[in-house]
Amino acid sequence: MARPAVKNSLKGVKAMNETVSAAGLDLIKEHEGFRAEPIQLPNGDWLVGYGHVRAGEAGAAVSEAEAQAFLAADVAAVAAMVNECLLVAVSQSQFDALVSFAMSVGAEAFAQSQVLRRVNAGEHLAAACAMDAWRKCEIEGQPEVIDALVRRRALEKALYLKDVSFKSAPSAFMRAELDFAASVLGAPIVYAPAPDLEHARPAAAPPESWPAAHRHSYV
Repeated sequence: MARPAVKNSLKGVKAMNETVSAAGLDLIKEHEGFRAEPIQLPNGDWLVGYGHVRAGEAGAAVSEAEAQAFLAADVAAVAAMVNECLLVAVSQSQFDALVSFAMSVGAEAFAQSQVLRRVNAGEHLAAACAMDAWRKCEIEGQPEVIDALVRRRALEKALYLKDVSFKSAPSAFMRAELDFAASVLGAPIVYAPAPDLEHARPAAAPPESWPAAHRHSYV
């Protein structure tokens, strides 16, 4: 899979060489979902297996084993991109969460995100919280908060913070109060369901807004 060239912005910084764990791969599999038969995307490409994209022709259906092989290659490419973007060491759980997040938002968006900036600044709590902002998708020309993205961000956030140490906060001593800024982010009462790909109508040409990570040619 071709991937955008994303390089460290600091000279002399050694690129990381982390790989996604089995637990991280399972998280991605759960949220990408398995499809044996190719389904055409709105941009004209084809989706098959666990989020694997074929450009041009639909190709044949895939078995579970074939889908896992495609996924492993796709995730390895995203992991390599994340490694190139990281300027600091992260734990296995944090790396898994970042790769899942990057696969969801796309390479270019990840490289420019507040999430990555916070990670590289060593601000791990802020980095995890920044993931919450990436929960919308354009549906029929309108940005909608998608339930599946809300759930995926919540799991990635929890996974990212898994190894971050913290002090206990007894409720009787530190009674939580409403954070008005955070309440604005959680304002939508209705969360749109993920669109049904089986009924999506292909576009005549790939829209420029289509995530960069999904505009490449795959085997």
